[in-house]
Amino acid sequence: MPRRANSEMPVPASATVQAAAPGRLAVVVNCGLVGGHEMQLVHLVRARERVGPVVMVVTSPVAQRFFVDQGFTVRYVPFDCQGKIWRQWQASRKLSATLCPEIVDCAEVIVSGGTIEACVAPARAVKLGRADLKITAYLPMYVDRARAFGLVGRIYNCASRAFVTAIDSFVTINRVQARLIRRHYRRPVSVVRNVIEPVAPPSSNHGPRLIYVGRLDNGQKDVTGLIDLLDDPRNPYRELHIFGDGPDRPAVEARAAEAQHVDVVFHGWVPRQRLGPRLGRRDLLVMNSRWEGEPMIVREMKAAGIPAIGTNIDGFRGILPRTQRFADRRELLDLLNDHHHKAMMAMEGGGR
Repeated sequence: MPRRANSEMPVPASATVQAAAPGRLAVVVNCGLVGGHEMQLVHLVRARERVGPVVMVVTSPVAQRFFVDQGFTVRYVPFDCQGKIWRQWQASRKLSATLCPEIVDCAEVIVSGGTIEACVAPARAVKLGRADLKITAYLPMYVDRARAFGLVGRIYNCASRAFVTAIDSFVTINRVQARLIRRHYRRPVSVVRNVIEPVAPPSSNHGPRLIYVGRLDNGQKDVTGLIDLLDDPRNPYRELHIFGDGPDRPAVEARAAEAQHVDVVFHGWVPRQRLGPRLGRRDLLVMNSRWEGEPMIVREMKAAGIPAIGTNIDGFRGILPRTQRFADRRELLDLLNDHHHKAMMAMEGGGR
Protein backbone atom coordinates (compact mmCIF):
# COMPACT_ATOMS: atom_id res chain seq x y z
CA MET A 1 0.00 0.00 0.00
CA PRO A 2 1.29 3.52 -0.71
CA ARG A 3 2.24 5.92 2.07
CA ARG A 4 2.99 9.60 1.72
CA ALA A 5 5.94 11.21 3.43
CA ASN A 6 6.40 14.91 4.03
CA SER A 7 8.09 16.57 1.08
CA GLU A 8 9.34 20.02 0.19
CA MET A 9 8.28 21.49 -3.12
CA PRO A 10 10.46 23.85 -5.15
CA VAL A 11 10.07 27.54 -4.38
CA PRO A 12 8.35 29.43 -7.23
CA ALA A 13 10.61 31.66 -9.28
CA SER A 14 10.53 35.26 -8.16
CA ALA A 15 12.71 36.65 -10.94
CA THR A 16 11.30 38.00 -14.17
CA VAL A 17 12.39 37.15 -17.69
CA GLN A 18 14.37 39.89 -19.37
CA ALA A 19 15.43 40.55 -22.94
CA ALA A 20 18.92 39.18 -23.58
CA ALA A 21 21.81 41.28 -24.77
CA PRO A 22 23.27 40.41 -28.18
CA GLY A 23 25.69 37.49 -28.17
CA ARG A 24 27.60 35.22 -30.51
CA LEU A 25 26.25 31.89 -29.26
CA ALA A 26 22.55 31.05 -29.04
CA VAL A 27 21.42 28.14 -26.86
CA VAL A 28 17.91 27.02 -27.78
CA VAL A 29 16.29 24.75 -25.20
CA ASN A 30 13.26 22.77 -26.34
CA CYS A 31 11.82 20.81 -23.42
CA GLY A 32 8.55 20.44 -21.55
CA LEU A 33 10.15 18.86 -18.48
CA VAL A 34 13.27 19.78 -16.54
CA GLY A 35 15.58 16.94 -15.55
CA GLY A 36 19.21 15.98 -15.31
CA HIS A 37 19.97 16.99 -18.90
CA GLU A 38 18.83 20.57 -18.32
CA MET A 39 20.83 20.70 -15.08
CA GLN A 40 23.93 19.64 -17.01
CA LEU A 41 23.18 22.26 -19.65
CA VAL A 42 23.56 24.89 -16.91
CA HIS A 43 27.20 23.83 -16.45
CA LEU A 44 27.83 23.81 -20.21
CA VAL A 45 26.38 27.30 -20.71
CA ARG A 46 28.30 28.76 -17.78
CA ALA A 47 31.51 27.36 -19.23
CA ARG A 48 30.73 28.96 -22.60
CA GLU A 49 29.93 32.29 -20.96
CA ARG A 50 33.57 32.48 -19.87
CA VAL A 51 34.50 32.51 -23.56
CA GLY A 52 31.85 34.92 -24.84
CA PRO A 53 28.27 36.12 -24.47
CA VAL A 54 25.40 33.65 -24.73
CA VAL A 55 21.76 34.18 -25.69
CA MET A 56 19.40 31.63 -24.12
CA VAL A 57 16.08 30.93 -25.81
CA VAL A 58 13.53 28.53 -24.29
CA THR A 59 10.28 27.16 -25.68
CA SER A 60 8.29 26.32 -22.53
CA PRO A 61 7.28 28.06 -19.30
CA VAL A 62 8.85 25.20 -17.32
CA ALA A 63 12.26 25.77 -18.92
CA GLN A 64 11.80 29.53 -18.63
CA ARG A 65 11.27 29.30 -14.90
CA PHE A 66 14.16 26.88 -14.37
CA PHE A 67 16.81 28.86 -16.23
CA VAL A 68 15.70 32.18 -14.74
CA ASP A 69 16.04 30.58 -11.30
CA GLN A 70 19.59 29.58 -12.29
CA GLY A 71 20.41 33.25 -12.89
CA PHE A 72 20.30 33.33 -16.69
CA THR A 73 18.76 36.00 -18.87
CA VAL A 74 16.21 34.20 -21.02
CA ARG A 75 14.19 34.84 -24.15
CA TYR A 76 10.91 32.94 -24.37
CA VAL A 77 9.56 31.67 -27.71
CA PRO A 78 6.40 29.58 -27.15
CA PHE A 79 6.44 26.22 -28.91
CA ASP A 80 4.48 23.15 -27.89
CA CYS A 81 4.67 20.38 -30.45
CA GLN A 82 4.49 16.81 -29.20
CA GLY A 83 4.94 13.66 -31.20
CA LYS A 84 7.12 11.84 -33.68
CA ILE A 85 10.15 13.23 -35.43
CA TRP A 86 8.31 14.07 -38.67
CA ARG A 87 5.78 16.16 -36.75
CA GLN A 88 8.65 18.11 -35.22
CA TRP A 89 10.15 18.60 -38.68
CA GLN A 90 6.84 19.89 -40.06
CA ALA A 91 6.26 22.24 -37.10
CA SER A 92 9.70 23.81 -37.49
CA ARG A 93 8.53 26.21 -40.20
CA LYS A 94 6.09 27.90 -37.82
CA LEU A 95 8.74 28.02 -35.08
CA SER A 96 11.23 29.62 -37.47
CA ALA A 97 9.14 32.78 -37.76
CA THR A 98 9.41 33.50 -34.03
CA LEU A 99 12.79 31.93 -33.24
CA CYS A 100 15.03 33.45 -35.91
CA PRO A 101 14.45 37.11 -34.88
CA GLU A 102 15.74 36.20 -31.41
CA ILE A 103 19.09 34.93 -32.73
CA VAL A 104 19.73 37.39 -35.54
CA ASP A 105 22.98 38.55 -33.91
CA CYS A 106 24.41 35.06 -33.28
CA ALA A 107 27.13 33.24 -35.19
CA GLU A 108 26.57 29.75 -33.76
CA VAL A 109 23.67 27.80 -32.27
CA ILE A 110 23.38 24.93 -29.81
CA VAL A 111 19.98 23.25 -29.65
CA SER A 112 19.30 21.19 -26.56
CA GLY A 113 16.68 18.51 -26.04
CA GLY A 114 16.36 15.29 -24.13
CA THR A 115 15.67 13.34 -27.34
CA ILE A 116 16.48 13.75 -31.01
CA GLU A 117 12.83 14.70 -31.62
CA ALA A 118 13.21 17.74 -29.36
CA CYS A 119 16.34 18.84 -31.24
CA VAL A 120 14.95 18.53 -34.78
CA ALA A 121 12.33 21.31 -34.66
CA PRO A 122 14.59 24.15 -33.40
CA ALA A 123 17.51 23.00 -35.58
CA ARG A 124 15.47 23.09 -38.78
CA ALA A 125 13.72 26.30 -37.67
CA VAL A 126 17.10 28.02 -37.42
CA LYS A 127 18.32 26.66 -40.77
CA LEU A 128 15.18 27.86 -42.53
CA GLY A 129 15.97 31.42 -41.48
CA ARG A 130 19.77 31.30 -41.18
CA ALA A 131 21.21 28.63 -43.46
CA ASP A 132 24.72 29.95 -42.76
CA LEU A 133 24.70 29.06 -39.06
CA LYS A 134 26.45 26.00 -37.69
CA ILE A 135 24.08 24.01 -35.47
CA THR A 136 25.23 21.64 -32.74
CA ALA A 137 22.73 19.43 -30.93
CA TYR A 138 23.36 18.78 -27.24
CA LEU A 139 21.83 15.31 -26.92
CA PRO A 140 22.24 13.10 -23.83
CA MET A 141 21.52 9.77 -25.50
CA TYR A 142 20.54 7.78 -28.53
CA VAL A 143 17.13 6.21 -27.96
CA ASP A 144 16.74 2.81 -29.60
CA ARG A 145 13.00 2.69 -30.29
CA ALA A 146 13.26 -0.98 -31.22
CA ARG A 147 13.60 -1.85 -27.53
CA ALA A 148 10.09 -0.58 -26.85
CA PHE A 149 8.36 -1.06 -30.22
CA GLY A 150 10.11 -3.95 -31.95
CA LEU A 151 9.99 -3.90 -35.76
CA VAL A 152 8.07 -0.61 -35.82
CA GLY A 153 10.79 0.89 -33.65
CA ARG A 154 13.53 -0.33 -35.99
CA ILE A 155 11.77 1.28 -38.94
CA TYR A 156 11.44 4.50 -36.94
CA ASN A 157 15.15 4.40 -36.10
CA CYS A 158 16.05 4.18 -39.79
CA ALA A 159 13.55 6.84 -40.87
CA SER A 160 14.79 9.32 -38.26
CA ARG A 161 18.09 9.77 -40.11
CA ALA A 162 16.29 11.68 -42.86
CA PHE A 163 15.12 14.37 -40.43
CA VAL A 164 18.43 15.43 -38.84
CA THR A 165 19.93 17.15 -41.90
CA ALA A 166 19.80 20.57 -40.19
CA ILE A 167 22.14 19.35 -37.43
CA ASP A 168 25.84 19.71 -38.27
CA SER A 169 27.31 18.01 -35.19
CA PHE A 170 26.45 16.62 -31.78
CA VAL A 171 27.67 17.00 -28.22
CA THR A 172 26.87 14.17 -25.83
CA ILE A 173 27.83 13.01 -22.35
CA ASN A 174 30.09 9.96 -22.71
CA ARG A 175 31.91 7.76 -25.20
CA VAL A 176 29.20 5.08 -25.25
CA GLN A 177 26.57 7.57 -26.36
CA ALA A 178 29.02 9.23 -28.76
CA ARG A 179 29.57 5.91 -30.52
CA LEU A 180 25.82 5.24 -30.80
CA ILE A 181 24.97 8.74 -32.04
CA ARG A 182 27.85 8.81 -34.54
CA ARG A 183 26.95 5.39 -35.90
CA HIS A 184 23.27 6.18 -36.30
CA TYR A 185 23.16 9.83 -37.38
CA ARG A 186 26.54 9.91 -39.18
CA ARG A 187 27.60 13.27 -37.82
CA PRO A 188 30.68 14.38 -35.84
CA VAL A 189 30.22 13.92 -32.09
CA SER A 190 32.17 15.43 -29.21
CA VAL A 191 31.92 14.55 -25.52
CA VAL A 192 31.36 16.85 -22.54
CA ARG A 193 31.21 14.75 -19.38
CA ASN A 194 28.45 15.31 -16.88
CA VAL A 195 29.28 17.25 -13.73
CA ILE A 196 28.58 15.37 -10.51
CA GLU A 197 26.78 17.34 -7.80
CA PRO A 198 27.53 15.42 -4.60
CA VAL A 199 24.80 14.16 -2.31
CA ALA A 200 25.65 14.07 1.39
CA PRO A 201 26.41 10.51 2.57
CA PRO A 202 23.59 9.12 4.72
CA SER A 203 24.10 9.21 8.47
CA SER A 204 20.95 7.28 9.45
CA ASN A 205 20.12 3.59 9.32
CA HIS A 206 16.55 3.02 8.16
CA GLY A 207 17.05 -0.70 7.69
CA PRO A 208 17.21 -2.50 4.34
CA ARG A 209 15.08 -0.72 1.77
CA LEU A 210 14.96 0.08 -1.92
CA ILE A 211 14.93 3.63 -3.23
CA TYR A 212 14.14 5.26 -6.54
CA VAL A 213 15.20 8.86 -7.20
CA GLY A 214 14.01 10.57 -10.35
CA ARG A 215 11.15 11.55 -12.59
CA LEU A 216 7.89 9.60 -12.42
CA ASP A 217 7.67 8.88 -16.12
CA ASN A 218 6.52 5.51 -17.40
CA GLY A 219 7.62 6.18 -20.96
CA GLN A 220 11.33 6.19 -20.15
CA LYS A 221 11.74 5.41 -16.45
CA ASP A 222 8.94 2.80 -16.26
CA VAL A 223 8.34 3.26 -12.53
CA THR A 224 5.01 1.43 -12.70
CA GLY A 225 6.85 -1.49 -14.29
CA LEU A 226 9.37 -1.35 -11.45
CA ILE A 227 6.60 -1.82 -8.90
CA ASP A 228 5.26 -4.72 -10.99
CA LEU A 229 8.66 -6.41 -10.78
CA LEU A 230 9.05 -5.79 -7.05
CA ASP A 231 5.53 -6.94 -6.17
CA ASP A 232 6.71 -10.51 -5.81
CA PRO A 233 6.94 -12.74 -2.71
CA ARG A 234 10.56 -13.55 -3.64
CA ASN A 235 11.55 -9.89 -3.20
CA PRO A 236 13.43 -9.67 0.13
CA TYR A 237 12.88 -5.91 0.45
CA ARG A 238 9.61 -4.83 2.00
CA GLU A 239 9.85 -1.11 1.19
CA LEU A 240 10.39 1.02 -1.91
CA HIS A 241 10.91 4.73 -1.20
CA ILE A 242 10.29 7.04 -4.16
CA PHE A 243 11.93 10.47 -4.21
CA GLY A 244 10.58 12.40 -7.18
CA ASP A 245 7.56 13.59 -9.07
CA GLY A 246 6.37 13.70 -12.64
CA PRO A 247 3.53 13.40 -15.13
CA ASP A 248 2.80 9.73 -14.41
CA ARG A 249 2.58 9.99 -10.64
CA PRO A 250 -1.17 9.13 -10.57
CA ALA A 251 -0.52 5.90 -12.49
CA VAL A 252 2.42 5.02 -10.24
CA GLU A 253 0.34 5.67 -7.11
CA ALA A 254 -2.51 3.56 -8.48
CA ARG A 255 -0.18 0.61 -9.07
CA ALA A 256 1.40 1.09 -5.63
CA ALA A 257 -2.04 0.88 -4.03
CA GLU A 258 -2.50 -2.59 -5.53
CA ALA A 259 0.90 -3.96 -4.44
CA GLN A 260 0.79 -6.91 -2.04
CA HIS A 261 4.48 -7.62 -1.47
CA VAL A 262 6.11 -4.18 -1.33
CA ASP A 263 5.17 -1.04 0.60
CA VAL A 264 5.69 2.07 -1.55
CA VAL A 265 6.42 5.38 0.20
CA PHE A 266 6.14 8.61 -1.81
CA HIS A 267 8.37 11.46 -0.64
CA GLY A 268 7.68 13.80 -3.55
CA TRP A 269 10.30 16.07 -5.06
CA VAL A 270 13.28 16.62 -2.73
CA PRO A 271 16.07 19.13 -3.56
CA ARG A 272 19.49 17.52 -3.96
CA GLN A 273 20.96 19.43 -1.02
CA ARG A 274 18.22 18.01 1.24
CA LEU A 275 18.25 14.47 -0.08
CA GLY A 276 21.17 13.18 2.01
CA PRO A 277 19.37 13.30 5.39
CA ARG A 278 16.47 11.30 3.88
CA LEU A 279 18.74 8.45 2.79
CA GLY A 280 19.83 5.42 4.80
CA ARG A 281 23.13 3.58 5.01
CA ARG A 282 21.48 0.31 3.90
CA ASP A 283 19.57 1.77 0.96
CA LEU A 284 19.82 0.24 -2.51
CA LEU A 285 18.97 2.35 -5.58
CA VAL A 286 16.98 0.45 -8.22
CA MET A 287 16.09 1.73 -11.70
CA ASN A 288 13.95 0.13 -14.41
CA SER A 289 14.63 2.54 -17.29
CA ARG A 290 13.92 1.59 -20.89
CA TRP A 291 16.70 3.91 -22.07
CA GLU A 292 19.21 6.28 -20.47
CA GLY A 293 22.12 8.45 -21.48
CA GLU A 294 24.08 8.33 -18.25
CA PRO A 295 21.79 8.51 -15.21
CA MET A 296 23.47 11.02 -12.92
CA ILE A 297 21.74 9.69 -9.84
CA VAL A 298 23.69 6.42 -10.08
CA ARG A 299 27.02 8.24 -9.93
CA GLU A 300 25.76 10.60 -7.22
CA MET A 301 24.54 7.73 -5.05
CA LYS A 302 27.79 5.83 -5.60
CA ALA A 303 29.73 8.87 -4.38
CA ALA A 304 27.49 8.87 -1.28
CA GLY A 305 28.17 5.18 -0.64
CA ILE A 306 24.82 3.84 -1.88
CA PRO A 307 24.98 0.99 -4.44
CA ALA A 308 22.68 0.73 -7.44
CA ILE A 309 21.21 -1.81 -9.83
CA GLY A 310 19.63 -1.02 -13.19
CA THR A 311 18.39 -2.51 -16.42
CA ASN A 312 20.82 -4.03 -18.90
CA ILE A 313 20.78 -1.10 -21.35
CA ASP A 314 23.49 1.02 -22.95
CA GLY A 315 23.04 3.90 -20.52
CA PHE A 316 23.92 1.72 -17.52
CA ARG A 317 26.68 -0.32 -19.14
CA GLY A 318 29.24 2.44 -18.73
CA ILE A 319 28.60 2.90 -15.00
CA LEU A 320 27.32 -0.44 -13.67
CA PRO A 321 29.01 -3.83 -14.10
CA ARG A 322 26.94 -6.71 -15.50
CA THR A 323 26.59 -8.08 -11.96
CA GLN A 324 24.52 -4.98 -11.12
CA ARG A 325 22.27 -5.02 -14.19
CA PHE A 326 19.17 -7.10 -14.88
CA ALA A 327 17.39 -8.12 -18.07
CA ASP A 328 14.19 -9.57 -16.58
CA ARG A 329 12.31 -10.30 -13.36
CA ARG A 330 14.35 -13.40 -12.53
CA GLU A 331 17.66 -11.55 -12.80
CA LEU A 332 16.32 -8.65 -10.74
CA LEU A 333 15.11 -10.92 -7.94
CA ASP A 334 18.42 -12.81 -7.97
CA LEU A 335 20.31 -9.52 -7.64
CA LEU A 336 18.06 -8.31 -4.83
CA ASN A 337 18.37 -11.54 -2.86
CA ASP A 338 22.14 -11.64 -3.34
CA HIS A 339 22.57 -8.03 -2.24
CA HIS A 340 20.22 -8.45 0.71
CA HIS A 341 22.06 -11.59 1.86
CA LYS A 342 25.47 -9.89 1.65
CA ALA A 343 24.17 -6.82 3.48
CA MET A 344 22.76 -8.96 6.29
CA MET A 345 26.01 -10.92 6.58
CA ALA A 346 28.01 -7.70 6.74
CA MET A 347 25.72 -6.32 9.42
CA GLU A 348 26.00 -9.49 11.50
CA GLY A 349 29.76 -9.55 11.05
CA GLY A 350 30.04 -5.94 12.14
CA GLY A 351 28.00 -6.67 15.22
CA ARG A 352 30.29 -9.43 16.48
